[in-house]
Amino acid sequence: MVADLADLPAKVGKPILAAWNVKEDLRDLLDLHGANPTREQIGKLLIWFYENAAAFGLPEMERPANTVSTWWPQILAGISTGITNAVSEGVNRLIKTDARCAFGYRNPATQRLRARCATTRRARGHLTTRTSGPCSTQSFDQARLSSQRRFKQYSEERPVLRGEAGPV
Repeated sequence: MVADLADLPAKVGKPILAAWNVKEDLRDLLDLHGANPTREQIGKLLIWFYENAAAFGLPEMERPANTVSTWWPQILAGISTGITNAVSEGVNRLIKTDARCAFGYRNPATQRLRARCATTRRARGHLTTRTSGPCSTQSFDQARLSSQRRFKQYSEERPVLRGEAGPV
């Protein structure tokens, strides 16, 4: 990829390559998460990221640096401790996606129920569902049709009770 970008005109290839390098510097910094890094390691990579982001002076590289600067205490805590709120953020994303698909909810009880259903492990595909057997869609449809046939047969065979109209 570096060679391909070097072959492009300098006006196009150099900024793209610089942006890619800044992205990789940020990834190197964030890859320290959970590795018990020292403050020196974190500081070295952070300075490297800021210097590379400022080198070209492009807004596309300054914005990530400003965002990292704004959120640095939280980022540092995540890198140092290895603790994140990724699970809760993921659940919130699932709930918001479900709300968009539902075009809103009728009432808060429905919202709670739909949110719980959307965030279960089975709904997210972590547990396999049966494709055959008593719980499969085909078996369910067959059972429903069988039940409808039995009900129809029962209603035709049952005797008419007093005060009840006959079959229509």
